[in-house]
Amino acid sequence: MHPDNFSIQHRAGTTQAFTVLLLDQQITEYLEAVKNDPNKPKKEIFEEKVFQPVWEECFQGGEYLHLLAEVRKTPPEELVYLEKITNDQQSLIKVKATVQEALIQSAHYLPGQETTVCIMPATSRNSSALTIGSGKILLFYNPYLFRSDHELAGTVAHEYHHSVWTAKHFDPYQPFTLLDALLFEGKAMHFQELVYPGSSYIPNYDNRYEEAREELMKRLGSVDRNLRNEMMFGSDRIPYAFGYAEGYRLVKQYLQENPQVKIEQWTSMEPEEFL
Repeated sequence: MHPDNFSIQHRAGTTQAFTVLLLDQQITEYLEAVKNDPNKPKKEIFEEKVFQPVWEECFQGGEYLHLLAEVRKTPPEELVYLEKITNDQQSLIKVKATVQEALIQSAHYLPGQETTVCIMPATSRNSSALTIGSGKILLFYNPYLFRSDHELAGTVAHEYHHSVWTAKHFDPYQPFTLLDALLFEGKAMHFQELVYPGSSYIPNYDNRYEEAREELMKRLGSVDRNLRNEMMFGSDRIPYAFGYAEGYRLVKQYLQENPQVKIEQWTSMEPEEFL
């Protein structure tokens, strides 16, 4: 394990420390163990070789640990492709450098807490990153997951905002409503666009989507996870990433009308204040 530790000095004089950890060695050990013991369930090997060795650094104490459940029970199957990704050291080093640079840029805009980003070579093309909690980010990497280094850096900025917000404002005893989800993502997308303009490919839904918008507005207080996922990610009746787009629109609109509000202020604002 070769973590890269570094820290930066903020204008206010505070220091912020970072760790970027590449999980290529853990993935290599997973691949070898699968070859050596083809009868052992891959899920067990994945847990043993990839998650447990870095549990403390990457995941322990994360407020959103439940988000990891799907990843842990879905071990990579395309082993030849995974080996190819893991062996391409040049690309992995470049990814690590991009992540480091994105953390530095993000922290200058919004100082936060000590932060660790763990980079996992992966074959899936669905998920690009997860914030596991305050100061803990998991980034997936394969050559087809990000269209450019700019998009990769923007993704890091997005997750970094989630991480800082979580450290300061997450309350496990408060229900997480659809409105909370809209602003959680809307703020992170706005931050991403501030630090890396044009990196997020946000759909812009105009007035033709009033029906979906009305339904969204009626359900803002809902804590139903299935409904929240449908509204945020889309379905056969709700457009793709609709909740993300609407959350971003709310934040953008508010800040166009109130340009004097600083990043720390709007990050801390209650979701209701944007409506």
